[in-house]
Amino acid sequence: MTRIVYDRAGLRLSMEGHALSGKYGQDIICAAESMLIMCLEKRLMDFGERLMLTVKKAPGYISVSARPETEIEELCRESFDTVYAGCALLAEYEPEHVSACEYAAENERGETHWEMMN
Repeated sequence: MTRIVYDRAGLRLSMEGHALSGKYGQDIICAAESMLIMCLEKRLMDFGERLMLTVKKAPGYISVSARPETEIEELCRESFDTVYAGCALLAEYEPEHVSACEYAAENERGETHWEMMN
C-alpha cells in the first residue's frame, strides 16, 4: 500500500510504499501516483528561483517540499492542493492500495492531528 501524507501548511507532500495493484511495470495505480507527484515537481520547478524546492527520493519513497517567496505562495499552495486532490481520489477509489491523509493543524492544547481521507 502507498501512504500519501500532505502537510498543507508546510507545503510538503510525501508518498511511501507501493500500491501493489499489478505486476511491476504494469501497476496502473502506481503509475497514477507517480504521474501526480511528477506533475507537482515539474510545476514547482517552473517557478524557478522564486522558491526553494526540495525533492527527496529513495526506492518506494518521494517527498516534495517548497518554500516560496510570498508573492507566489498561493499559486504554489494551489499546485500542492490540486495534486493532493488527485491523491485523495486515488485513496477513495482504491482504498486497498492507497491511503491519503492531510496534516490538519495543532489544536488548542498543541496536539497535532491528521485528517484521514481513507
